[in-house]
Amino acid sequence: MGMTPPTHFIQDRYISGIRVVIPILLWAVCQGRIAGVSPADYERYAQTEFTCREGITIPGNHVNDDYCDCPESGDDEPGTPACANGRHYCHNSGHIPTYVASSRVGDGICDCCDGSDEYYSSTQCENTCKELSLKKIIQLKKQEALIADGIKAKMRMLEQGKKEKQYQEKKREEARADLAAKQAQVELFQKAKETAEIEEKRELDEIASANASDKEELHGQTTSASEKEEEQSESVDTSAVESGEDGEAQESDEESFPYPEQYAFHGESQERPADSVDESPEAVDSSGDEPFTTPSDGLDKSDVNSPTVQAAKEARHQLSVAESELASLRKEFDDTSKLLETDFGPRDAYFGLHSECVSFISGRYTYRICPFKDVSQSEGGSSISLGKFDTWGDNYSTWMFTNGQRCWNGPERSTKVHLSCGSSNQVLSMSEPSTCVYEMHFQTPASCSETELERIQDNLTALQPKTHVRDEL
Repeated sequence: MGMTPPTHFIQDRYISGIRVVIPILLWAVCQGRIAGVSPADYERYAQTEFTCREGITIPGNHVNDDYCDCPESGDDEPGTPACANGRHYCHNSGHIPTYVASSRVGDGICDCCDGSDEYYSSTQCENTCKELSLKKIIQLKKQEALIADGIKAKMRMLEQGKKEKQYQEKKREEARADLAAKQAQVELFQKAKETAEIEEKRELDEIASANASDKEELHGQTTSASEKEEEQSESVDTSAVESGEDGEAQESDEESFPYPEQYAFHGESQERPADSVDESPEAVDSSGDEPFTTPSDGLDKSDVNSPTVQAAKEARHQLSVAESELASLRKEFDDTSKLLETDFGPRDAYFGLHSECVSFISGRYTYRICPFKDVSQSEGGSSISLGKFDTWGDNYSTWMFTNGQRCWNGPERSTKVHLSCGSSNQVLSMSEPSTCVYEMHFQTPASCSETELERIQDNLTALQPKTHVRDEL
C-alpha cells in the first residue's frame, strides 16, 4: 500500500554521544516521484517499512534521509549521495532512462540529461534529452542496419555450416568404415606376406645349399690339383740337390743347404737376389684360393627370379601400400573427429570459420587470424606465432590464443580476440597492451544476435514517438 510522505521531519540522532535534533530530508520528492527510484520499483519504496536487499528492514521514512541504512546495497538512498554502493535512476524524459551512481547526486555535475540528479542542488541543469535522443536514434539506426545485415549473413553461415557439418559427419562415418575394412585388409596382407616369406626362405635356403655344395666340390678339385703340382715340384728339387753329374752327393765345406744356390743366404751383408720371393705363410696361401665362405653369404634375392621370390616381393609391396593407406585413413578420421568435437559456439554459429583466415595490416606488420587454429604476425619473410587457439571466454564473446612464440627474455605470446557483430569477417584493430600480450577486435556475422537487434528496436520504439524523427534519419 502506498503512502504520501511528508517533505521533512525531525529525528533524534546521537553524534559523539550527544543527543541533537537534526532536520533531515525524509523522502526527496521530484515531480511527484520518489527521487532516484524507477517506476518499476516505486511500489517497493512507497511503504511504511523498507527492506534492503541484504535483509535489513528499516522504517519507510528512513528512505532518502541522507543516512545509509543499507551499507551493502545502498538501496535506501537512491536520491542522496549517502551510500557509496547506491544507484540513482535517471528518468531522462524524452530520452533513454539510465542509472548513475547515487554518490553523484547533488555533486554539482549534471549526469542525467534531464538534470534529475541535481534536483536539490544549486546547479541549474539544462535538459539535453531531446538533443541526445536525436543523436542516439541515428546511432541506433546504424546499429540496427548493421546487425540486420549481419543476421542475414549469419543465417547463410548457419545454413552452410549445417551442410558442411553433415558432410563432415558423413565423411567421418565413411572413414570409420574404410578404416575397419583397410585394417582387415592389412591383417590379410600381413598373413599373406608371412606365408610367402616362409616359402621364399625355403627356396632361398635350397639355392644357398646347392651353391654351397658346388663351391665345396670346386674347392676340393682345386686343392687336389694344387697338391699334385706341389708334390711333383718337391720331387724334382730333391733330385737336383742330392745328386751331381756322376750321381754322387755333392759335399761342401759349409753346412749343406737344402735349397738351390741362388736362394741361399750367406750373411747379413748379402742381399737377396732380385727375383727372390717372400714365401712366408702370411704372404702366400698354399692353395692359392680366396678365403672360404658359406654358400648363403652374399646371396642376393634380386638375382633370383623364381615365382616364389616374386610372390614374396609382391606380398611385401601390397602390405606396404595397404599400411600407408591405413595411416592416411586414420589421420583423416582423427582430424575429422577433432573438428566435429570442437565447440563452435551456440548453434554451431562459428563452424564456417574453421576453414577461413583473415589478414590485417597495421604499420609494417601483417596480422593473420585463422579462427580455432592460430594467430600470427609477419614482417617481410619472417612470421611469429602469437598463439594457438585455446578456449572461449566471456560467455562466447572472446577467444583465447595461447602458447605462442616466446618473447626474448619474456613470456610466451598470447592473444585475446574480442568478437563483435558485423556483416563480414574482418579484423578491426590489433594492439599490444602489455609485452607480448595482444588484443584483437574481430567482426563476424556469427556474433550477431537477434536479442541485440530486438533491444535496439525497442529503444528506437521508445525514442521515436517522443522526438518525431523523420524516417530518413
